[in-house]
Amino acid sequence: MMFKKLITLLSLSATTTLGLPVSENTLSPRKEPGACSKTELHGPTIASYLMGVASFCDGFITAPEGVEVSVNKPLVGTVSLPAFDNGAPIHWVFKISVVRAGIKEAPTWISHDQCTKQFKTMATEGKLGDTYCIPEGTGYSVATAGHFLDPAGIKPAGYVQYEMRPRRGG
Repeated sequence: MMFKKLITLLSLSATTTLGLPVSENTLSPRKEPGACSKTELHGPTIASYLMGVASFCDGFITAPEGVEVSVNKPLVGTVSLPAFDNGAPIHWVFKISVVRAGIKEAPTWISHDQCTKQFKTMATEGKLGDTYCIPEGTGYSVATAGHFLDPAGIKPAGYVQYEMRPRRGG
């Protein structure tokens, strides 16, 4: 008898608890599409990033014919850029590599113009939220880590990939 009363009491409690009106508020996403997360705020502004592109391409591709890049010989360089959030220097990595699609080595030559164009394209024509984000309430864009596969760089044995990101470990 006591057990029946307990079950009835629990049922009534569950009914009244579950019967509460549901809030009219809808859930919103954690961040707006393209808005920067807290960690992304520590990236360089697009203006600083573009200066970094010039430093990388000018410093690492000095020969008129460009530089040879292959699966086993990527072109990697680090440039110090100021962070958007606190102005502290960030070690920003630029990398051009060949990703193997076949069994051959797939070397290719990268010119200074290609380097500049492809890295600029990542920030100016890249996908919002993937290669750059916009801090809420500012007129700035911040570069985020990302990569771009050059459609013109596709070869039977591989394709050219451009990558930018903060250096791991600081």
